[in-house]
Amino acid sequence: MNDNAHGSALVLSSDPVVPWLLRDAGEERCAGYFFEVTRCLANGRRYDSIFVVFGHSDQSVDEQFIAKFKKLIADVTAGRSKIATLPAGRDEDAALKSRLSGVPLETTILMVDHYR
Repeated sequence: MNDNAHGSALVLSSDPVVPWLLRDAGEERCAGYFFEVTRCLANGRRYDSIFVVFGHSDQSVDEQFIAKFKKLIADVTAGRSKIATLPAGRDEDAALKSRLSGVPLETTILMVDHYR
């Protein structure tokens, strides 16, 4: 993130590890897991770069929760341009997990979208 962020950066994540890893990224950076990120938006704060980290959570049985999170992402990125998408991680067992769970999982673990 630090190599691609210009100025302040916001990270919205459906993965709990990403915000934890970025917890000491500095005061110009703010990251949150699902709706925890709303604390970063207090007082209408605006960020130069926005990163959205999204994984298998979009296959969640709690469709209302995921739809609400996707709306938050749409609101936060409104008026921004997506400048890059990066697949991160590979789950070699995705096909087996899909067969056992009945939930179609992608082999890519996370997708990271970068907005400016």
